[in-house]
Amino acid sequence: MKLMQFFRTIQGKMVAGFGAILVCTIIILGLITYLVAKNALLESVKAELDNHIAQFYVFLEANPDMDFDVIQRLCNKELIIGEKGFIFIVDPAGNLLVHKHAGGENWAGKPHIKKIMQQKNGQIRFFSPLAHAYKIASYKYLEEFNWIVVASAFENDFLAKPRATLIKTIVLAGLLITGFGGWFIFYFSGLIARGILNLAGIIKKVAEGDLSLVADKLSNDEIADAVFSFNALTSNFGDIIFNIRGAAEKVSTSSQEFSATAQEVSATASEVANSIQIIAKGIGVQAQQTEDVSKNIEETVASMKLVTANSRDSATASEQASEQAHIGGDAVRNAVDKMTK
Repeated sequence: MKLMQFFRTIQGKMVAGFGAILVCTIIILGLITYLVAKNALLESVKAELDNHIAQFYVFLEANPDMDFDVIQRLCNKELIIGEKGFIFIVDPAGNLLVHKHAGGENWAGKPHIKKIMQQKNGQIRFFSPLAHAYKIASYKYLEEFNWIVVASAFENDFLAKPRATLIKTIVLAGLLITGFGGWFIFYFSGLIARGILNLAGIIKKVAEGDLSLVADKLSNDEIADAVFSFNALTSNFGDIIFNIRGAAEKVSTSSQEFSATAQEVSATASEVANSIQIIAKGIGVQAQQTEDVSKNIEETVASMKLVTANSRDSATASEQASEQAHIGGDAVRNAVDKMTK
């Protein structure tokens, strides 16, 4: 449980990540080292096989009249290469002239014998289906005998011990490098995590409202730059909050003054409202009186209009009467004139 909690932390993640990279690197380097060493060992085995063929050829040249049975006994029993390797002789047709297990047989159809027959000189690595293991062979064509002399040996006879030693060395070196590298990663990831955890703790307390805290500068890297920037940010926030607090106090004072003024204005407004109500009542009375006067005036105007109309009618009647009288006067004068004549 504690281990899982550790790997959830920044330090744990860094250890896991860089540790995995380190292990993969060691494995890759180990494989490369093994392959390089294996190829070098194979080359040494091939050189040894070539040396066996050269010695055998020198032996044949030194004893040209040697009996063939002696050659067979020499190849099958006396000359042993590694633990189970031996020398055998094949002709260009694929017939095994001398062979420890299959003398007299024709192996021209086998892939490795076919290649040996084609090249006549060289080296080959092939898989033996009978032994279920890889074998290495060097071969040389002896023209004066029309033979192809093949020196073969099992790969493991030469590589098993060196390979085991090499693997142990690589594993041991890998463990040592892993241990040292793991300690190195753990130590330096702890230094990095310590600065981050310190800054995280300060941020948590600042988030709770304490702006007086200052993060400690534990290194001279990017984390130190982050700490410097955070301290500057906290300081600026403190200044801003101080200014806001002063402004808030001023606003509070102004609000109180404004509230008092508003109360005074409200009282004055109440007095004005009362005065307005009194005036309104007086205006109402005056309006009623004005309305009565207006009605009297309207009645008087109506009477005057009636009198005027009557006067106009009287004037008209008087004019008509005057005209009738004038006409009557003319008629009387005419009548008098007629009578006097």
